[in-house]
Order: sequence, then structure tokens, then C-alpha cells
Amino acid sequence: MSLSKEDKSVIHQFKEEKDMSEFRINELQKQLDSSVLSVYWELKVLLGIGISFFSIGILNIIIDHFDHYLKWILVTILLIAFLSTSYYCFTRKEPFSWGKIEQKARFFDLVLVACTTFFLSLEGYVQYEFKIFGNRYDDIAIITTLFYFFCAYYFDSRVILTKGLIAFTAWFSIAFDIFSWENPNVFMQDIPVAESTLIGVGFLIVGYLTSWKNWKKHFKKTYLIFATQLIMLALTANLVYQENPNILYFGLIIVGSIVFLALSRKEKSPIVSTTTIIYLYVAMTTYFKVFKWKNEYATSLYLICTAFIVIAYFLVKRNRHDQS
Repeated sequence: MSLSKEDKSVIHQFKEEKDMSEFRINELQKQLDSSVLSVYWELKVLLGIGISFFSIGILNIIIDHFDHYLKWILVTILLIAFLSTSYYCFTRKEPFSWGKIEQKARFFDLVLVACTTFFLSLEGYVQYEFKIFGNRYDDIAIITTLFYFFCAYYFDSRVILTKGLIAFTAWFSIAFDIFSWENPNVFMQDIPVAESTLIGVGFLIVGYLTSWKNWKKHFKKTYLIFATQLIMLALTANLVYQENPNILYFGLIIVGSIVFLALSRKEKSPIVSTTTIIYLYVAMTTYFKVFKWKNEYATSLYLICTAFIVIAYFLVKRNRHDQS
């Protein structure tokens, strides 16, 4: 520990005035130069420990005596947050139209997403603590679905529409016993291909029907993207998890890929085309059991050739898009 300026000044003064012997001055310098515990840091550490013990004590008191009130406090906070964000959205929104609406209020989209999130959190917490729906989890899902679809169309938000599509899929899975809380790994054991395809086709019909009626025509791409993911994911996952891939599912993947690639070209949706090619590539590699080939050169040649084909496809598509 180095000496401070004040200590050096005092020792220098002692040396000049010769009030102390050289031996005593050296001893004093050694004592000042040795490590000492700062009183400031000692008090700060003690204060921190004291505050920590005080906080633990207060927490124990709250847990022991106010646990019942904490539930209501949290419900109140979530309710206030939901009502506040709802008030902001309803008072700052642009007039409703079946066409595209550009919300001019600052942070409107973020507040709307927060509003729907607070609604789901409030609904889930109330169900968890008070079991107001009993074991009817499908009721929770359908209420959430209806709320999300209302917000999506009323405030014109494709983000909320996506959340609504997810909520509807969850409701369908719970209501028709596709998903079970007792067996959450059901999708890994028996992937619901037929149900997923049915929901996906339903979304496509709704998307194109509402577009034909000019009801939020720009929502059509969102329905198409979600339907593509739902159908192609279910078919591909089923093929991957089978020990002996079924040629029927492989054929359905090829047909689905052709349909979705054609729709992506028509709707100019690169997301649909990209994800469709990824699913098709995984399905082909799985069906032909490429990674189980004994010839490593053949495996490498397959990967290289398919990679060049995919890259060439996107380059050609990009050039056509630039020219158009």
C-alpha cells in the first residue's frame, strides 16, 4: 500500500525539523506503509450485510403473513397494465377500415403487443391461482384466440394475427385431444399430420376468401406463411421420426412443396419459398437415408450437388426479381 500525500508530507516535516530519531521515523513509515482496513469500506460492508438481513426478514414476514394479498396485488398490477395499454390503443388508433391502416401513434405496435401479452398473462395467472375455468383449458385458448383475432383485425396488426393463429392451433389441439397435459411429448410419439394439414388448409381458405372479399387483403400472406409452416413441418417431422420413412408422406411433401412454391411465386413471398425448400431438402435427405450411406464419397457428392442446386435456384429467383 503506497503512502498518501499527507503521510509523506508529515514524514518529510519530521525529517526536516529532526523532532524524531531516524529509527522512529523509519518505524512510523513502515507502519503507515502496511496494509490497513479502510473504515469506509468496513462500514459499507456492515451496512450491506445489515440491509441484506433486513430484506430477508421483511421477505419472510411478507411470505408468512401477506401471501394471500400478494396474489391480489399481482392480479391488480396485471389488470392495471392491461387496461392502461388497452386505453392507449383504443384512444390513439386510426379509424377502422377493411383496408390497410397505418397507425400513426408512436410505439403503437409495441403497446399493442404488450396489451395482448398482458391479457394472456392475466388470464393464465388467474387460472393458475383461482382455477376459474377448472380443467377446461380449451376455454382459455378460445378466449385468447377470439381476443387476438379481434385485435388483429380491429387494429390491423399482422403480428397479433400470427399470435391468433397460434392460439387457434393450440385450442384445436386441446379441444380435440390432440395435445394432452399428462403427455406433453405426444407430438414426438404420434405427430398429428392429418389435423395439422386440416388446420393449414383451413387457414389458406380463410386467407384467400377474406382477400377475395377485400377484408384485410394484406393478411393473406400471413395465413399463407403460417399454413406452410404447419403443413410442411408436420409432414417432414413425421417422415424424420419414422424408422422406415413412408413413401406416401414423402409424396405428400413433394406435392405440398410444388403447391407452396407456386403460391410463393404468385404472392411474392420469399419466406414461403425458403422454408418450403428447407423442408423438402430435409425430407429428401431423410427418405433416401443419405447419412447412412456406406460410401462417404457418394454422401459428399449428394450434399455438394444439392447445395449448388439450391444456391442456383435462389440466384435465378433473385435475378428474376431484380429484373421485374
